[in-house]
Parts: sequence; structure tokens; C-alpha cells
Amino acid sequence: MKRTTALSLLVPLVAAALWSRRALSDPPSRSASAVSGAGHVLASDPPAERGTPMPARTEWSGASPAILERPLPHGCEAKLLREWLRLRCSGRRFASVGVVSGDAHGVALWLAPGKDPEGGLAELILPLRPGDRRILQVTELASDALHGSGEQRLSFIVSEQWPTREAGPIVTAR
Repeated sequence: MKRTTALSLLVPLVAAALWSRRALSDPPSRSASAVSGAGHVLASDPPAERGTPMPARTEWSGASPAILERPLPHGCEAKLLREWLRLRCSGRRFASVGVVSGDAHGVALWLAPGKDPEGGLAELILPLRPGDRRILQVTELASDALHGSGEQRLSFIVSEQWPTREAGPIVTAR
């Protein structure tokens, strides 16, 4: 019985190690906007400003599109204003959004669940600064939750990190 327990603990660890090795060795795939050259590529052209206040809601209209390491989830857009990144996603019945790990200082989260399956909105605003590391999670209501079950499922996870040895931040949303 001890051998079975040890094996059952080892299998997920090996799978996670193989997955992370594959994820690290795969070259990042750029979205269509990255290929066409439209937008601000965060990893290679990091924001220069530091310590500025969070932009007001009206300031975001002048923000440039941001290109993350991987394509964004369907219905999402990323914008960069100074050192602030805004991820805005729509078209789902969002249930929750939160910082799972890392520093939540300066992070703003906003959620509007919507009244129908296509009407929700989730917005995440976070500063991009050297030394940052955080993971955020967004969930949505499962399809049967519309009938009262209240079950949630993972919609996507955002990983933001800027190791001090890197030229710019590494941000993914999957």
C-alpha cells in the first residue's frame, strides 16, 4: 500500500516536470497582431516608466495594444499604458477573479457577471515592474450553473513575472 501511495504521488510530479520543461522549451507563439507588427511586445520592448499611478478609466482609450507571450483567450484584449497592463475579457458568464499567488499590491480586478451567457466582463489591471511575480485566476459559471447549481470552472489563468535578469516582463493568459 505504501508503494502505491508513493507511486501515485510521483506520477503527478513527473507529469508536471515534463509539462513545465516542454512549456519552457517551446518558443512562444505570437498572436496575429504580433506577426503584423501592430502592438507593444512586452518581453522585448518593456515599459520604461515606473511608479506612476494607476491610469484613470478614461486614460485607457489612448492605450496601445499589448502582445503577450502566447495568444490571448478568445474574447480578450490586452492594452498597455505606461507600466500598466489591462486585460479585458468578455463573452462569458464570469464568476470570480482573484490573485492566486504573488504580490497583489497595485492590482485592480473588476467583474461584471452579466445576465446571459454572453454578457459577462472581467478586467484585470496590473503594474509591470522588475521583480514582479504573480498568478491571477478567472472563473466562469458552468453551463448548468445557469439553472441554479452555482458550479464554477476555470476560464483562464494569467501569469505575470519580470525576473530581474530579463529585459522585460513575461505575461501569459491561458
